[in-house]
Amino acid sequence: MAKKMRYYRTAALLGPTVQPVAFRARPRPIKIPWQAAAWVAAIVGIGLWIALSGAWYLDWEDLTVTGITSTEVIYGMKQTSDLVGWHRLSLDPEAAQAILVKALPEYKDIQIHCGVFPTKCELAVTQRTPVMIWEAGSERFWVDDGWTFYQVQGDRPDLPVIRGPIPDAMSAYSAIEVYEGIQALAALNISAEALDFAPQRGLVWTDPAGRRVALGGGPSMAPRLQMYEIVVSQCEAKGVFPQAVDVRFPGGATYSMERTW
Repeated sequence: MAKKMRYYRTAALLGPTVQPVAFRARPRPIKIPWQAAAWVAAIVGIGLWIALSGAWYLDWEDLTVTGITSTEVIYGMKQTSDLVGWHRLSLDPEAAQAILVKALPEYKDIQIHCGVFPTKCELAVTQRTPVMIWEAGSERFWVDDGWTFYQVQGDRPDLPVIRGPIPDAMSAYSAIEVYEGIQALAALNISAEALDFAPQRGLVWTDPAGRRVALGGGPSMAPRLQMYEIVVSQCEAKGVFPQAVDVRFPGGATYSMERTW
């Protein structure tokens, strides 16, 4: 029996085969235009300069106060404003102005103006001009021509002094009517030292005989004093001495034998 011969396959018999070949791609360098790089560097540099440079922060000496000479008051206003130490982009002049106006009613107007760079701010103050002094119990106030009451800032012996409760919404007379009355009475030789204020009767004069005379308010004081003299004369003719005379309304003057106000 013939013996079967083994047959070995060779690469030549199998034919050509495709062998995969791996190629490694070379990395391509990223080209950034030098102009763009310069712009980015400049922007970053400017940002750091704005954020870190001291010229963008408000220093104590760069906040100036005008309209006031007292160093103590200037120091207090700077502290109250809370502006010092802040970066220019964080400064809020309007908020600081509102804080000062509320905290310091003795000033008529407060304006804050801040520059952009270098960071500097000016705090301009307009002071009120007092026209009279009001004593309410143990408290003393100045009253300006806008009829604002605020704490006295010193001695003003030239101002008239009125004593009594501060007028409110329930008072029959306002501060301006009181001031007008004081001025009119001064022209008639009645000093403010002999006057006080009652909310429902206005100015009350203690005459040389000790009577209490309600005069009201406003500039029309002459006809009221004339009526006062008529009432006093008639009472003297009757032999009576009224303790209180009300001539706020000259056509309807009244008097009382008791001092009830």
